[in-house]
Amino acid sequence: IAPHGGGGVAHWVHVWGFVIGIVAILAAKYFKYEEKVIAPVLAKGETYVDKTHTDFDEAMDLRFKGKSHEAFQLLLQTAAAKPNDPHYIDTLWQVGMELGRQKEAAPFLHQLVETEIRRNIFEAARYHYAQLSQAVPEAKLSTSAAISFIDMLAKNGDLQHAQFMAQELMTTFSEETPPGIILQFAVVSMQLGLQWAD
Repeated sequence: IAPHGGGGVAHWVHVWGFVIGIVAILAAKYFKYEEKVIAPVLAKGETYVDKTHTDFDEAMDLRFKGKSHEAFQLLLQTAAAKPNDPHYIDTLWQVGMELGRQKEAAPFLHQLVETEIRRNIFEAARYHYAQLSQAVPEAKLSTSAAISFIDMLAKNGDLQHAQFMAQELMTTFSEETPPGIILQFAVVSMQLGLQWAD
């Protein structure tokens, strides 16, 4: 409360905030809000905690205790519940690699890579794709995701890798390949300077 003005608005906001707070407390007591609403929820033991998060914490505890296989099983459940959460998928992948169970974790990492490509999250997609393709070489991106990823690689200066992937992808096309996919690939491959074989 300044003796020379210049703060009257803030002063009254605080005063009225205090008054409204007191009125709200008295109204809650008068209408027995705590007894009618809060106490029954506490008595039931209801919580609003995400089960996936608690499962993940439990998996980390199991891993810390040396029970990595049990932790991996729990991580598979968390990954299934949150398939686009990189934190869960990265942890699942790491534990899977440690246990030699990367093929079980690969579908989740594969789905994450495709999601990152669709969302144009280049660095994460490149990092995860490198891990996936090194550990599980038979895991391939969908054609559309592969074309988008080749384009991302080229735009980010990784022309050598982009050209390699484009040439590899080109060998998979046939007469049954949808024209839209071929057109999308043609645009990207022209930017890379690739020549189509007859």
